[in-house]
Amino acid sequence: MPAASHFPYAIHLLIISLILRGAYSYTWSFEETPSQCGQLTVAIAGNDGTPPFRLLVVPFGPSLLPNGVEPRSVLDIPFSDNQSFASGGTSATIMVANSSDSSCFNATAPAPLDFSFQISPTPTEVVQCEDLRISWNATTIQSTPNFLGIIPGGQSFVVPEGTITTDATTGTGFSYQANLRAGTTFLLMGGDVRGNGTGGSVTYIVALGNDDESCLSNNSPSSTPGSPAGGGASSTIGPSSTAAGGSVPTGA
Repeated sequence: MPAASHFPYAIHLLIISLILRGAYSYTWSFEETPSQCGQLTVAIAGNDGTPPFRLLVVPFGPSLLPNGVEPRSVLDIPFSDNQSFASGGTSATIMVANSSDSSCFNATAPAPLDFSFQISPTPTEVVQCEDLRISWNATTIQSTPNFLGIIPGGQSFVVPEGTITTDATTGTGFSYQANLRAGTTFLLMGGDVRGNGTGGSVTYIVALGNDDESCLSNNSPSSTPGSPAGGGASSTIGPSSTAAGGSVPTGA
């Protein structure tokens, strides 16, 4: 029963994604409701993987601090079988319970990011089956960045890296066709050799655009019918898209 690190500031929505080997080879569940600055224990069932496992904790939604400061950052907790990403599934969004403990975050300073990224041609929009360009500041990156697509309660995935090019308008980056169905809540997370989430994450709801379905198949990433991984209750609070390259981090 691995215990996760401390969670920051109360009533924050989190997505928990377990990185395990095989297609849902394991099941996992929360031992208790996440609480502000409290320990979280996850129970894992199944015997066909090789520990240690890895848990990825991603912030969701805007900061609820009165001053708007975002103290959260991505938690990438090293207890995972690293054969494939998110094969244990991704939980629905979970509301973090309040507590009197505020020792795990700084309410007056935003959590720092190691680099920034953005998408184009429309920084605030991902459109079903349309190409977008993911680009970054090459002077702050360490090694080639990696990008993850996080889908609450669904099939999260590694964003396939296209040919990396540099142009005068967007800088260094690559193109990606968004094979995501319209209406899907989608978090794009950037990382580099320093770890997942070092570039933060941005939340989008995939737009329909021209109703092009040519890229979609039964294997297209989506929310999963039935109970989500983790067994947590889904929150009714909706996401907020941040500016491109911005972040909605969770902090440890």
